[in-house]
This record gives sequence, structure tokens and C-alpha cells, in this order.
Amino acid sequence: CPKVVRLSAFGAMDTTFVAYTYPFSVPIKYNRIHSILQQPNGTLLVGGGYEIADDHRGYFDRWNSNGSKDWTFNRGTGLTGYAGTIIQQPDGKLLVGGPFVAYNGVPKFGIMRLNADGTLDPEFNPGSGPNRTISAVALQPDGKIMIAGEFEFYNGIAFK
Repeated sequence: CPKVVRLSAFGAMDTTFVAYTYPFSVPIKYNRIHSILQQPNGTLLVGGGYEIADDHRGYFDRWNSNGSKDWTFNRGTGLTGYAGTIIQQPDGKLLVGGPFVAYNGVPKFGIMRLNADGTLDPEFNPGSGPNRTISAVALQPDGKIMIAGEFEFYNGIAFK
């Protein structure tokens, strides 16, 4: 099951928080959380990955503040890969970066923007995006987006 616990301000484990566990019908090799973002309303956006046999899969979901699954979040089939970094824009939209190639069956390479309900934002078009993983995303005051990671190309343009 996911390895997420909530601590008090003094470091003690909060036993009232019980992280949602994904219902797996077969044993998994590993299950890791790579990113967590607490939203202003208390919900948690959680990105991770797991492996069944040698099949690597990713997930991206929203949990309620008590750790239960938020069934109103519309992630569809989710990520092919995982969310390594998540930030929320002032308008509530979500910028997600990581080693993924699709979201809900739609090709997305390393970066995407979601509406607050978990659906893809069709106005955000990163083109072919990065050729490798984005590990950090930051939002500047003017709305421009900074990305960092292992990529050498973005939209086919090489960095010198």
C-alpha cells in the first residue's frame, strides 16, 4: 500500500489519517509515492508508481484530507508513468511533471496541465515537450512556467 503518513507539528504520527490503498488483485513488487501536494481545501494530490511483475504502472489521484479517495477527481485511466512534481496555479489548475507519456490515454510527454477536476486542460500545449524527465516545476509571478530535469531537448530544440 502507499507509504503516506501524516505527522503532527511535533513529529508524532497522526493515527486519524489512513491513506487510501489501491485494490490490487496480485502481489506488487514496489509501490512508491513520488509527489504530494496539499490543496487549499485540504485535499491531497498524490503521484506514484508501482510494479506488478515487470509491468511498471503509475498513478495520480486526489485524496480527501483524512486519506480517503476523492471520487470526484476525474483522472480517468490516469498516467502512463508517474507524477514526479505537482504544483497548483492561482486559478486552481494543476501543472504536473514527471516521467510519463500519456494521461487518460492522451499522449502527454513529461508535462501537462489539468483543470481543477482532473481533466486535461486543452489550452495548454507543450508540443512534443521534453525528451526526458521533468523533475521540478515552478510558477513565476508573471505566469511563466519554469521546468527542470534530465532533458536535453524541448520541442526538438537542443540546449547549448
